[in-house]
Amino acid sequence: MCVRTPDGGDTLHYCTACRTHRRRAAFYASSLANRIHLCRACAAARNAAARRANQRRPHYRMLRSLRRRERGCPLLCTLAEADVAALVQDVFAGRSVLSGRSDPPLVLTRWRRDAAFTVGNAVLLTADEAALHARGRGAPVPASAVRAANAEWARLLGHAPCGSDA
Repeated sequence: MCVRTPDGGDTLHYCTACRTHRRRAAFYASSLANRIHLCRACAAARNAAARRANQRRPHYRMLRSLRRRERGCPLLCTLAEADVAALVQDVFAGRSVLSGRSDPPLVLTRWRRDAAFTVGNAVLLTADEAALHARGRGAPVPASAVRAANAEWARLLGHAPCGSDA
């Protein structure tokens, strides 16, 4: 929907998202569209929301693979994707405890293989490091790194996580 400005100048176009009339310069020019729908601000907000949604997807896949590996663990029934995202991003800063790498795939796994999976017994490793750690052949995960992660997790929660030694 186009409307002329009162002074006879530029044409105003209607943004269907924010429901306002704006000048043509506020919209992206598209050679494929015969109608203009979103202003630049609404398009940027929609793109930012899509980026945030895509960033959460690795945490969903991480939780799904963790549930597959740790069948029968009651904690994983209550753990949500947002909890995994907080654990990975806020506690481990999105990096492997051993190598400090942040490139995917990252895996949440048990720190002590003989103990049950709990938030206090979780460690973030790359997939290769986790495979070696599960077989007992990889470099040992430093206890200080896990203690630091547990302290950060306790700070975020306001108390020590269940099943932790911290």
